[in-house]
Amino acid sequence: MARLLARPSPAVLLDRARVTPAQVAFRDKHLGVYAGCNWHEYAKLVEEVALGLRELGLAGGERVAVMGDPCPEWVLADMATMSIGAITVGVYPTSAPNEVEYIVRDAGVSIFIAETQEHLDKLLASPDALSRLRKIVVIDTRALFDFHHDLVMTFAELRDLGRSRLARAPGEFERCIAAVRAEDAAAIVYTSGTTGAPKGVVLSHRNLIAGAISYVNCSPGIRDAEHRTVAHLPLSHVVARILVVTTPLLSRLVPFFCEEIEEFSETIREVAPNFVVMPPRFYEKFAAQLLIGMETSTPLKRWAYKLAAVIGGRILRLRRSGARLPWLDALAYWLARELVFKQLLEKIGLAKCRVAFTGSAPMPPQVVEAWQTWGVDLREVYGVTECCGISIAQYHPFPAPADIGEPASLPGFEFRLAEGGEILLRSPMVFEQYWRRPEATAEVREESGWYHTGDVAEITAQGRIKLVDRLRDIIVTSGGKSLSPQQIEKVMKGSPFVSEAVVFGDGRRYVTALFELDYTTVSEWARTHKVSYTSYTSLVTCPQVVALIENEVARANEFLARVEQVKTFRIIPSELDPEQGETTPTRKIKRALMYDMFGALVEEMYQGALDRAPAPDLSRITAVH
Repeated sequence: MARLLARPSPAVLLDRARVTPAQVAFRDKHLGVYAGCNWHEYAKLVEEVALGLRELGLAGGERVAVMGDPCPEWVLADMATMSIGAITVGVYPTSAPNEVEYIVRDAGVSIFIAETQEHLDKLLASPDALSRLRKIVVIDTRALFDFHHDLVMTFAELRDLGRSRLARAPGEFERCIAAVRAEDAAAIVYTSGTTGAPKGVVLSHRNLIAGAISYVNCSPGIRDAEHRTVAHLPLSHVVARILVVTTPLLSRLVPFFCEEIEEFSETIREVAPNFVVMPPRFYEKFAAQLLIGMETSTPLKRWAYKLAAVIGGRILRLRRSGARLPWLDALAYWLARELVFKQLLEKIGLAKCRVAFTGSAPMPPQVVEAWQTWGVDLREVYGVTECCGISIAQYHPFPAPADIGEPASLPGFEFRLAEGGEILLRSPMVFEQYWRRPEATAEVREESGWYHTGDVAEITAQGRIKLVDRLRDIIVTSGGKSLSPQQIEKVMKGSPFVSEAVVFGDGRRYVTALFELDYTTVSEWARTHKVSYTSYTSLVTCPQVVALIENEVARANEFLARVEQVKTFRIIPSELDPEQGETTPTRKIKRALMYDMFGALVEEMYQGALDRAPAPDLSRITAVH
C-alpha cells in the first residue's frame, strides 16, 4: 500500500496495462450496445490525448477544465492531463455561464474540454473566459458546427494530433509520466459554495490514490472479482472522480457509462450493478417510487408486501443483534426475498446489489430501514472534498442508522474530535491547499496537517461516531436549546413526498420548515386520488396535498424530541433549479439563499406568535443564600 501511495495515477495505469492488458477497464453504451475497453486500449487512448495536449503546448502545472456528463472521454482527458503533469479542473455540467466563467478565471484554465454544444454555449457566453483560453475541445459534435470559431476543435482532432506526435516522438508519453511525482497537484475540485464563492481544493496524486484505497477497504471484494457500477454522478464531484477514475486502477471495479445521462434509470436496469454508491436523494427517490407503486398495486400484491416486510423487519433486527438466524426465519426470509423483494428491486435494477453506500448528506432512517428490510446492505460513509476518500464508514453489515461508523483503516490516517465536537482529520487523503487562497487554507488546515472539517460529531456508548451537523448550521432556540437542523431535515425527508426540507428556528421559540415536494411521487398520489392539477405550483397548493404533507410531518415528528418537532411548515411554490443557483450543482441547499428567496413564508409561520422570548427582568429576582 505504501508503494501505491508513492506512485501517481498515470503510472498505475501503465502498470495495469502491462499486467492485465485484456481485462475490461470500462464499458460504454453506444447505439444500444455496451462496448468494453480493456486496459491496454485505455492506456493507448490516454497516450493519444496526452500527446495531443502536448502538441497544443500544454505544459506541466497548467490547468485543463473538463465540463460534461460522465463519459469515457471525460476520463481519458483527465488521465491524459495528469500524465503530462498538468492539472484537471472539473466543471459541473449544470453550471450556469457565470459559474463557468468564475472557474476559468479563478483556476487560470488554458484548455477547456466541453462535452456537448450545450456546455460549449455556456463558455461562449463569456468573452472574458474565452480571452483566457488557448483552445476549446468539443467531445460530442453531433449537434455542433453550423459555425466556426478559431478556438474550437474536436476531440477526434485532438487525438489525431496525438497520433501524429507519437509517430515523431515515440516514448514521450512514458517520459512525461516518469517525471510526475506522487506529491504533485493532480486535480482542482471546487467546493459546492454553500457559504460563499466556491474554493478550489488542490488534490495531489497521493490524495487520489489514498482516496481510492479507502473505497477498496470498504468493499474488499472489488479487489479480486469483477464488480459493475454505473457512472452517473458528475465527475467534477470528488466522489464520482475517485470512484470512476481512480478506484478501478486498484481493483476489478468496472464503470458503465450511460449513452445519455437522462437514461440513467434505464442503464441501471440494464447493467444491474452489484456495487452502488449514490447520494441519499437517489435512494430516497427509488424507495419512494417502489413504495408508491406498491400502494397502487393489486390487493394481493399489497398483502404479500406487508407480510414480506414483517418478515424482513424481524430478520433485520436479528442481524443487528448478532443473533444466529433460526432456520425457519431464514427460510421465511428467503421466500420473502425471492417472491417479493427481488421482484421489487428488479424494477429499478438493484436486485443484484448486496452492499450499497451513501454519503454527502444525512440519510433518513426510514429509508435506511426500507432498503435493509429488502435485503440491500445500505451503509453510510463520511467524506469531504478536502479529504477526498472515505474517512468514516459503517464497516459492519446492516448497520442501524444511528451513526456513521468508525474511522477509516488506512496507513497514516488519524481522527479526533476537537473541543466542541468538531471532526479533525489527518491522513494521506487530506488536501494541501485551496487554490491561491493561503488565508482560507490556514483557517482550516493546521501546519501539523490536521484538517478542521467544520462538522460536529459525538462518540456513542458503543464507540461509534454519530454525525451531528455542520458547526455553522447548529441553531439555538430562544429557550437556549441547541438543535441540529440536518437531523430534523433528514427525518422529514424520509417521506416519499418530500424532496427537500429546510428548517428554521435560530433565536425562535419553535421549529418551522420549508418543503420542496417530490413532483413525481406527489403527482402519482394526486392521480390515484383523483386530485386535479396542471403544474407543480397548482399541485402543491391543493388542499388535499397540503393535508397529505401535514400527515407526513406528524408522522416524522414521532421520531423527534418535542423541542425538535416541526410546528408548522410551508411548501415552496416552485421546484429548485441548480442551474439558476438555487442549490449547489449537487443539490445541496444554500440556507441563506433559501431565506432570501422565501423569507416571507418563513416570517409568516412566526406571525401572531410570541416568537422571540423577551429578556427576563433580572431586577425582580431576589437572591437566596
